Amino acid sequence: MRVALFCLLALGACRPASTQPSASVPPVVLGEPPAGCAEPEIRGVVTSTECDELSGLAASRRHPGVLWAVNDSGEATLRVFALDSRGTLQATYSLAGLTPFDVEDLAVWHRPDRDRDVVLLADIGDNLAREGGAGRAAVTLYAVPEPDPQQPAIPASVEFTLRLVYPDRPHDAEGLFVDPVSGALYVFAKETFGPSNVYRLAPPFSGGTRTL
Repeated sequence: MRVALFCLLALGACRPASTQPSASVPPVVLGEPPAGCAEPEIRGVVTSTECDELSGLAASRRHPGVLWAVNDSGEATLRVFALDSRGTLQATYSLAGLTPFDVEDLAVWHRPDRDRDVVLLADIGDNLAREGGAGRAAVTLYAVPEPDPQQPAIPASVEFTLRLVYPDRPHDAEGLFVDPVSGALYVFAKETFGPSNVYRLAPPFSGGTRTL
């Protein structure tokens, strides 16, 4: 079983012993922080067997202390997990009927036309493109209305699907970021050698196909 760790910059001088991971968790050696940054601190450990290959993590704005997470590709049914700030699994939401190619990340985006938040599941992985193959003609974002972790977990539904086309060629991408001020989306490509591009999509958008 893989164990996921949350590492945040330490803002205080020390923490109570109760904030440390269980003794059953293997010790983790954290690297040296960049110049000008505080020492990193382990704040939580994910040990749920459901979250065996976490690939994306995003903090909820509506529900303080809740982190939304998604596994990497390979699951028969796409699932979204609600974790607390210590990494404990709170709820699991399944999206039956979806057959994503390679989900790599997720982000929380505020939909202004409906004044509510949605979780964007980023099906943006494309190993063929990174390895010199033809790659995917388009990648996909699935918008799911943000669930309430305090309510019983029910099957989630997709509010809209947004297909994204790169302006140059297909890319393998690993990250999705939402600007909380402008609402713009940023897709982070991953190249084996050389620089990797970042692609931006400005709002509004609510489905269909758009070029980055």
